[in-house]
Amino acid sequence: MKRLLNDMFAGGVKGQVRRAAGRTGAKAVSKAISKTAGKTLARTAASPWLFASDAVEIATERIARHANYSDRTARNLSKGTGATTAIAVGAIVGGPAGAAAGAGLWALGEAIDWLFD
Repeated sequence: MKRLLNDMFAGGVKGQVRRAAGRTGAKAVSKAISKTAGKTLARTAASPWLFASDAVEIATERIARHANYSDRTARNLSKGTGATTAIAVGAIVGGPAGAAAGAGLWALGEAIDWLFD
């Protein structure tokens, strides 16, 4: 107790409070951010609305081929619209973290498609 009183008066009460708040506040903020980000990513990844990007991608490719675009151009158009839709849906569902999750899930789907294509 004597040491605590000496430390408080030596460094000042304000200094002690600031240091304690800094240590505790940083932990609390990082914990809250990690929980929020995790929940947002999980909510976004589980959203059935992300299948909309696949539907848009397939429809765009079919429409482009019907409009006599080359196969490569039709594929590139469909990839662009699919990625844009995935990012937009993710952003609507989960904000910036959702947009990142949408982009990541779209990229994962494309990688799997590339492996089996």
